[in-house]
Amino acid sequence: MKKLRGITLFTLSIIGCFSMTGCSKQELKLDAWTDKKVYAEGDHMIVSCRVNQPAYIRLIYVLATGDQDGLKYTLLHDSTHIQQTQVGSDVVIGRFVATPPFGSEQLIVLAQEQPFSPIKTITRDGYYYLADSEATKIRETPITHKSLAILTKP
Repeated sequence: MKKLRGITLFTLSIIGCFSMTGCSKQELKLDAWTDKKVYAEGDHMIVSCRVNQPAYIRLIYVLATGDQDGLKYTLLHDSTHIQQTQVGSDVVIGRFVATPPFGSEQLIVLAQEQPFSPIKTITRDGYYYLADSEATKIRETPITHKSLAILTKP
């Protein structure tokens, strides 16, 4: 189990297929969810998803306040490959434990057809924070994603 600084729920948006050459095949679709809406300290969270074609999944966690250095994005899970045999099925893509700080935060589930490029992180207190340049890339790159609102409490 990995430590997590908060955890919970549902959807804000889905963005479809983006390609330099156009989308000749079916658009990648993603649905993602957690096992419950509110988590208390020590609760276990299960993150699941369903896709309509094979895909690679990456989990990014957005802290509500950031730390004293302004670090705000943490890499929870770098890459899960959803195989053809798993397409259309519910697939567990992460298991975490709720830890402080508590409050409203966000979990971003990214999906794409090709493996993700390596991501630059800064390790602190057992967490992998995204370097500023990586956080900017994630915010500015159109990609299939699902945003889950996170609510944790002591």
